Amino acid sequence: MEYLKTSEKLIQLTGGEVLNHRYVTRFGVMKSSQTQDCITDEIAQAFKLSTKQKGMELNAKLTYLNAKYTNTDYVEKIFRDRGETSIANDIHIGFIIAGIKEETVLELVSSIANISRQTTSRTKSAIDTLYVIQDESDIPYIEEFLKLRETWKSRFTLTNQKDDTLERCNEFNLCIKAMSIKMSMSLQDWNGYLKRKINTGYEYELERVCIEIYHQLQELYPNFFD
Repeated sequence: MEYLKTSEKLIQLTGGEVLNHRYVTRFGVMKSSQTQDCITDEIAQAFKLSTKQKGMELNAKLTYLNAKYTNTDYVEKIFRDRGETSIANDIHIGFIIAGIKEETVLELVSSIANISRQTTSRTKSAIDTLYVIQDESDIPYIEEFLKLRETWKSRFTLTNQKDDTLERCNEFNLCIKAMSIKMSMSLQDWNGYLKRKINTGYEYELERVCIEIYHQLQELYPNFFD
């Protein structure tokens, strides 16, 4: 039960919602890491760095050793018009994504992102899990499954972790069990990844996750996510 409480708390702290301590009605997404610039004041003055994203602005101006511009138009021109997205390659952003389906996790881990994910094999934390639902009409079917699963688990003892008991019990679960993942990519990679996943017919939850990440990045870097 403690694992369920921890999972529910993580989902809520990242902006998600859980119904009746069992059913995830909304996943959570929260920024967890971001590259910090270490540019000296002298460099900032020499290149007339005027934006909050001084690292990216310096990357753009170093491209052509151009120090005369004092606004973000030049950065945007390099990134969008000339397609030199590498100026965002050394800026990494990480997100915690909590309370998503196993299927969505599989899609995310297939990306080029740096991943830390919740394990679900030989672990007690996955014996009893939360479940992601689209609406409350899913609940009766999940409850029927849980009854069946409890009957199935009664054949085993879960106290001996030297055999495959834990793994067998965790395998006998629904792919809509709620999981959490932390992933990070460079700003350049996020830009390309999100464009490929939004409005292109991918799985509905994956697209919703990508849209939420896109909106958060748009607030941080408005010149690159319009």
